[in-house]
Amino acid sequence: MSGNALRITAILLFMGALLIGWYGLRTSQQSETVAPSTISIVRYSQVVARQDIPAGHVLKLEDLALEESETQNHLAYHSTAELIGRMVEAGVSKGSLLLHGHFPQRGAAAQLLKSGERGVAVKVDEVIGVGGFIQPGDHVDVLVYLNTSNGLSTESSAQSILRDVRVISYGETLQQSDPASSNAPPAANALASGSSSQGKAQAMSGHSAVLAVKEEDVARLMLAASGGTLRLSLRGAVLEQSSSASDFVRLSDIAGTKQKAVTPALAKPVRQLAGAARIPITSVVMHVGDKTETVNFKGQ
Repeated sequence: MSGNALRITAILLFMGALLIGWYGLRTSQQSETVAPSTISIVRYSQVVARQDIPAGHVLKLEDLALEESETQNHLAYHSTAELIGRMVEAGVSKGSLLLHGHFPQRGAAAQLLKSGERGVAVKVDEVIGVGGFIQPGDHVDVLVYLNTSNGLSTESSAQSILRDVRVISYGETLQQSDPASSNAPPAANALASGSSSQGKAQAMSGHSAVLAVKEEDVARLMLAASGGTLRLSLRGAVLEQSSSASDFVRLSDIAGTKQKAVTPALAKPVRQLAGAARIPITSVVMHVGDKTETVNFKGQ
């Protein structure tokens, strides 16, 4: 190889070395300016007990706290508003998670009852149940018909014993919970789902209705059901102020006549005669001159 060729080869190799060095220097500078990527950690808010909570305690805001955790527990609660006012069935120690197992597990119908309410079933048919048009969630008045007899007369009467009572089920149809409520029971929503025509058919074929009755009225309703005939009166959608006036009505008031019974005045002479027969009579013979008279006295 000639000397010129060697010189040209050397120059090219030198220029290539310069280019490689410049590229390496440029790459190293760019890698230094790029900031390392940060790794984001996902945290989950979960409700824990701020203090020891005994079994049967009704939760308040001061009993609860929110803590963040890197692991998610699907049985935990993520908001304190979901738990305020609920009663724990099992004790919870301080710092422990509030889980679904800490609360009573109730059926769909029981979850629809409010505080102080009791579910009472009454027998219904197409007439008692307003032609079967009563739907779960409606409000009704409960009337009772009584037919009393004392052996001498018969008196029929009717009156309203309960007002503005909520129907939580009619036949096989259960009331649908308010979807806006955070405590809406999923089981109740599942039982209440379905087409309106199917729900109406089930209601028409039902033989009982469950009413949400106040605790102090449960015995009153049971006594009325056993001693008379119940009838449900459907209330409208417009809110009405309950009247305090009594609607006790007798059949004699409607007919304009009164059924008379034997009064004590008729029995009084009978008692007097019976008493008179028990009073002893004393006879006294009196001699006046040549006359003799006999005088009778009551008593001795």
